Amino acid sequence: MEETGRFARALAAVAVAGDFFALYGDLGTGKTTFSAAFCSALGIDPREVDSPSFVLQNRYEGRLPVFHFDAYRLESVEELLDAGLFDAELETGVSLLEWADRAESALPENALRLRFSMKGEGREVIFEDPPERFASAMASEGS
Repeated sequence: MEETGRFARALAAVAVAGDFFALYGDLGTGKTTFSAAFCSALGIDPREVDSPSFVLQNRYEGRLPVFHFDAYRLESVEELLDAGLFDAELETGVSLLEWADRAESALPENALRLRFSMKGEGREVIFEDPPERFASAMASEGS
């Protein structure tokens, strides 16, 4: 869990408005843990961060606004779109979408894909093709 937190803090340190993180993984693999640590690094109380499974979106105010979405209970991608997935306002902050596999067809081109899984007794996160600013941040954190 601590490694997930370090990883999230490293990414949050270089996150900019307009970043969209698509979080993939089964139950218990660390998506919400990552989200809470990411938000904490942006100055948001991590106790306020929970998975928005029933409301589809939570908004948190920190160094950057965070728009936290959850597609777990979706009947259709349209529900997520109705919840504001592509509102222009998202460009003012960072978006985190848990269960991104359920909304793959609606993801923006610039989506940053993080794949969470169990590995032995721990967890593993794979960041697919991270832009240089994230790769450098992760390297400096030893992630």
